[in-house]
Amino acid sequence: MTIFKDQVGVSVTLDTGISLSGATLVRFNVVRPDGTTTTWAATASSDTTLQYTTQEGELSQAGVYLVIAYVEFHETSKTPGDPYVLEVQETDFSIAAYTNNPTGRPIDAVRLELGKDLSLALLTDSEISYNLARAHSNPLLAAAFCAETIAGMYAGLVDKSMGNSSVSLSQKSEAWRKKAMALRAQAMSPTLTPRASSSASGARKFSLGQHDNVGGSYSITGYI
Repeated sequence: MTIFKDQVGVSVTLDTGISLSGATLVRFNVVRPDGTTTTWAATASSDTTLQYTTQEGELSQAGVYLVIAYVEFHETSKTPGDPYVLEVQETDFSIAAYTNNPTGRPIDAVRLELGKDLSLALLTDSEISYNLARAHSNPLLAAAFCAETIAGMYAGLVDKSMGNSSVSLSQKSEAWRKKAMALRAQAMSPTLTPRASSSASGARKFSLGQHDNVGGSYSITGYI
């Protein structure tokens, strides 16, 4: 589901992986795209699941929101489960768009390499245009630059995470870093194709007189 800036009524559901029976407080701890934090008053929708529906003004920034379950049991507290990365897009499609025209629109070509709509909440068109200029209009190399930017963004979110959530974010960062490396390799050798080979020796060929000295007599020390 595509989520837009200032959208109201977005349902966020997280499975905590633990029983919420006896919990004295449940909520979502939220890190906004600009790094500021807030809390959302989640409710238990099942024995292990928390749910919240966004209200007016809560998605006032475009970008990545980090949503983390928080549960208290009397004097103990936990942040169970993986963080939820909520990607919010600008309402102006001219700022971040995929028009399904990678042949005629270089920005679409870059987004295609990054996973089409996957990049919409992570990079604006102007940011991709900047990387296209850096890459001298090579969409593969520009996509590699963009993937490196996204990897750095997730790496930065690790510092803002809580509890065990940093593990999941580190994996996202590493996945984008590897994608950047693969795209860079393609950009450097766009025509490179894999070739299968075998280490087995070729078939031996024999013929009559193959060891004959044709062209003269010879001695132990050499030809005479």
